[in-house]
Amino acid sequence: MVNRVLAHTGARHPVIQFLASSESPVHTHYKQAVLAADETGTVVVNRTGSPTMRVLGTEFSRALAASGGPAHSSLDAINRLYFDGEMEASLASAGQSVGLVHDVVSVATIIENTMAGFRAAMATAVRRAGEV
Repeated sequence: MVNRVLAHTGARHPVIQFLASSESPVHTHYKQAVLAADETGTVVVNRTGSPTMRVLGTEFSRALAASGGPAHSSLDAINRLYFDGEMEASLASAGQSVGLVHDVVSVATIIENTMAGFRAAMATAVRRAGEV
């Protein structure tokens, strides 16, 4: 029940919202890539190995997905991606929920919006339960 309610609030995978929040230390380029992506703006890499990952669709990740190559990145490359904004330095982890993020907002706003959606969904559920 809770999962269905959260699905109606846009809180299916709130991690990406927090990564793109105004307080997040990740680079603006990553946040902008999240905002620019829709539900089809990701690719799956390393399909035959472990770990299989869904990441933002960049030239780097699309080439890796096409080659079927492993998804190895150094810590330095990951730091360059998230904190220096070099979007082609490594794989930018993100699921299809990037299509639900449209603005860089504060963490407080994310929580307020999620709770408002939750309350609205619960009120609907209570109303429907009373109709049965």
